[in-house]
Parts: sequence; C-alpha cells; structure tokens
Amino acid sequence: ATYNNNEEWIKKLTKPLYSIINQEGEIVNQIPYRYISDFHEGMAKVVINTKDTIMNSKIGYINAANQIQIPDIYDFESNSFQNWLAVVKKDGAFGVINKQNETIIPFEYSEITTFNNWFAFAQKENSCWILNMEWNFKLIRGNCKLYEWENNLALIKEVNSDYHEIINQNGETILKKPHDKKVKYVTYDFNDEHIKQSEVWEDFQILQ
Repeated sequence: ATYNNNEEWIKKLTKPLYSIINQEGEIVNQIPYRYISDFHEGMAKVVINTKDTIMNSKIGYINAANQIQIPDIYDFESNSFQNWLAVVKKDGAFGVINKQNETIIPFEYSEITTFNNWFAFAQKENSCWILNMEWNFKLIRGNCKLYEWENNLALIKEVNSDYHEIINQNGETILKKPHDKKVKYVTYDFNDEHIKQSEVWEDFQILQ
C-alpha cells in the first residue's frame, strides 16, 4: 500500500480492534470489535465492523453474555443504557429504546439529554420539551433553543427573548440573564439545583 502521507488513510489502516476476555483471560468474541464502550446495566455499545471512521459508523449493543442484543443500526452519538433505556440516534433524529429494541419515545427530536431522576430535556424542531419516564411529554417553550444541561437543569433561550433562562425539570425558570454573552460557548457548573457562582453568573438574578 502507498500511504502518500494521507493521514486519514493511515488512520483507517491502523485503527484498533477490541476483544472481550473472561476471567481466565480467554477471548470470548469471535469477531473483534472496532469499538466497545464500558458496560452499563449489562449492555455495551459496539461497532462490529466498518470501513468508515468510528465516529461515522453504526453502533449496536451487546449483553453481558457477549450476544448481539440490538443490531448495529444506530448512529455513533447514541448513548449507553441508563434506567433500562438508551437515547439513540437514527436517520438524523433522536429517540429512546429499551433493551428489547422497542421504540419508547419516537425518533422526532434533534436532541434528547440523558435521563436523570426519570426526566430528560429535548429539542424538537424549534421547541423545547421535558420528557419523563411516565411518557408524559411537556412543551416548555415554543420558538426555543436548548443550549446546555446537567442534572435537573437546562439552559434555554426563546427566539424573540432578550434573556437566557435556566429551568428546572418542571419547566420553571430558576435564573435569568440578558444574552449579552455568547453563553453557548461557556461551560457552566451545575450541581443538582445549585449553580456554582462564577464571573459569568454575576449578572444573573434568582427569580422569586
């Protein structure tokens, strides 16, 4: 093969292969994986075979017995299982599946956060939503952009508003500030419902 200093081609030739071993150190998967995540709730994300870069590959899920439980039909951005569910991406949209690969939340969202305390935030077209494990979908705002989230809080902005807002899992505004900073490029330190104060938060005001 001729490399011709083609870095991408070299990466494809040298990308690693992963195997699973048992307690005796024996390899238990017959076909090496191009990628495997940590196991969560007895399931791990895997890229079984690909001629593309890993990030552009499809992923499936294996169980603790090294059996392919969910075929490799989802995009690499898909998440690991948490509370028996996984937020996955397919054909450019996010949805939620269970361990039987049944669709629990339809593939209608451009973003779904990881579920925390049975709740998740989501972006659908130009609106912001809250999803809970009882499958109640609550519209928070129309004409809204979901920027960041952590634990039970999310940073949003209505399209025609002069303010960014931090909301809780009930859709209630906790903090609010004028959008005079490029907030989507700022990392915020959320800790449950307490927000660590720093310079970028000085002009936030807690709403009573």
